[in-house]
Amino acid sequence: MAHIPHAMKWVLAAFLLAAVTLLVYWPGLTGGYLLDDESNLSALYSYGAVRDLDSLLFALGNGFAGPLGRPVSLVSFLLNESTLPASPWELKFTNLCLHAVNGALLFWLVACLSQMLEGSRRQAFSVALLAASAWVLHPLWVSTTLYVVQRMAILATTFSLLALLLFVYGRAVAVRGRPVRGVLLVAIGLGGFGSLALLSKENAGLLPMQMLAMEFFLFRSPQLRDRFGEPGRLYRGFVLIAFLVPALILLGWLAARLPIAEARMNLRGATMPDRVLTEARVMMEYLRLILLPTDRTPGVFYDHVRPSTGLLTPLSTLPSVIAVCALWVLPFLLRRRHALLAFGIGFFMISHLVETWFIALEYAFEHRNYLAALFLPWPLARLALSVRPRKLFSSRFLPMAATLVVLLLATLTFSRAVLWGQPLAQAEAWARINPQSVRAQGHVITLYMQAGRYEEAAQQAGIALRHNPDDPVLAVGAMQVACFTGTDGGWVERAEAALENRTIYAQYVYDVLGAILARIESGLCDVYDLQDLERLVLAVQRNPTFHLMRINKQYTYHLLGQIHLLQGNGDAAFQAYRSALQGHPGLAGVLRSAAMLAARGYPAYGLELLEMWKPGPGSISYRGTGKSVALREQRRAYLLAELERLKKVLREEVRQQAAQQAS
Repeated sequence: MAHIPHAMKWVLAAFLLAAVTLLVYWPGLTGGYLLDDESNLSALYSYGAVRDLDSLLFALGNGFAGPLGRPVSLVSFLLNESTLPASPWELKFTNLCLHAVNGALLFWLVACLSQMLEGSRRQAFSVALLAASAWVLHPLWVSTTLYVVQRMAILATTFSLLALLLFVYGRAVAVRGRPVRGVLLVAIGLGGFGSLALLSKENAGLLPMQMLAMEFFLFRSPQLRDRFGEPGRLYRGFVLIAFLVPALILLGWLAARLPIAEARMNLRGATMPDRVLTEARVMMEYLRLILLPTDRTPGVFYDHVRPSTGLLTPLSTLPSVIAVCALWVLPFLLRRRHALLAFGIGFFMISHLVETWFIALEYAFEHRNYLAALFLPWPLARLALSVRPRKLFSSRFLPMAATLVVLLLATLTFSRAVLWGQPLAQAEAWARINPQSVRAQGHVITLYMQAGRYEEAAQQAGIALRHNPDDPVLAVGAMQVACFTGTDGGWVERAEAALENRTIYAQYVYDVLGAILARIESGLCDVYDLQDLERLVLAVQRNPTFHLMRINKQYTYHLLGQIHLLQGNGDAAFQAYRSALQGHPGLAGVLRSAAMLAARGYPAYGLELLEMWKPGPGSISYRGTGKSVALREQRRAYLLAELERLKKVLREEVRQQAAQQAS
């Protein structure tokens, strides 16, 4: 390639890396949706096709995650298909293309940094290609790339890389004596691409701190300061304001949310200190998966992680805490002599500040390492290509070993992608790898049922309950399986005990109970009756956490109202729906309840329920965040108009009912 111009060689290398990434991941594109994919996408498309600006804004206002609504990610989903939820293949392919772009951007970024560092274009090219290949072909990112809704994490990384590229280039321009232009480029990167990253996923709010890490551990390292140069006073002042102030605001926001996070942890039966201790163990597991890659990981199921309740419970907690503390201190110790390693570790630790430590999210997910691990391969790649081997080895030994490592990573990624392309085989593998994961067991049971393999679903439910004998999710799931097989295994008693004593994941439990109720109503479930379901609902009401979770009250009383209606007990149904209204005064739910009462012959109760509703905070609920005032008012006007229409209909039904009784 000696005759190819230098810039063209870099472009060809980036395209080659992207092509290899597509090839390695290709078998995984045939997989299906996972976990919250379908529910989130159906929410996005729930208002029909995107035809114009108003319908686009309305769809974006139906955002489903994060305090900012993540509109950039939502736009990317809508670009796949604007009328119905796109096929999993199409959405996964877009994710894969973005992942390949991220690999190319990382190659370009590391190449620019390495050229400043090495002074040799050839060396910089080789180091960057090796580092970017090791990252983009790592098997751990399969669960990010092929999990549709993690488009958010991928896009946030894309825009963060673009912002970092402008940061590096702008700083270099300032070093060459053009500080105003340099500062402007950095500002465009941080304000423009940084904002797009933040609107893709909120953890991109760490970008100013990540840039500070690059400035402190890399550019201002005593070892490398002369090579990267001094950008001048204007640049230093800009960095102090533009990077440090947002970082302080973010840290203040995290501190302000600590009481909320603590309250959420308490609802889960843990405390914030428990979470911090647990996350130390999780961080060690992340590093193990990064440094010792494998094609066998828990995938998207980490609900089996049990909280640490003390430094010695479990025993791995104390060494994990010591290791994490060392990782926070190590970059400062390495900064003088091993700046690249210090930067890679510092960037990794800072990137985990939002999702890992003090926000009451799930304990672990593999995608949280996607952006964090960007620069971990760089010092290893430089070591492999610059260290002079001892006489025992030839000068090509380390480059060849590094190439073999990349091939191994690609092979493991291909193997994992093949499994991701076979949903049922993937679910079976996850169930074996994660016997303690309720979600993994529930996932394979669901796929068995979708395939009509009810006996296998029943067997898997029995196996899962042996590992998790008191879990309410598995117990009600086993009841649903029994509706199809016609054979009960004593699941009602077990489900009743679990619902009364264990923390309840409300949405899934009530969805399954609702599905069982629908089958009983249709005469398709001979194993259980309405009294069995009523027992379970009453067990939920006896749960100590019932009164702490408003959503539990709403779901429970709505379900109880449906049961009473099917039993022909309108008085009890009305009381249940009234309790639901008092617990959560959402107008949409009240309208549904009133319509159900009227449909079962109780229009007077339905009308009384509507008359009881009063507008107030939270009484007209909205799905998601980030809606404009116009869209909120449009939704409000629609619900209020529906309220008046239904009142008018029910008044007429009550009048007709009274006339019939009088005659």
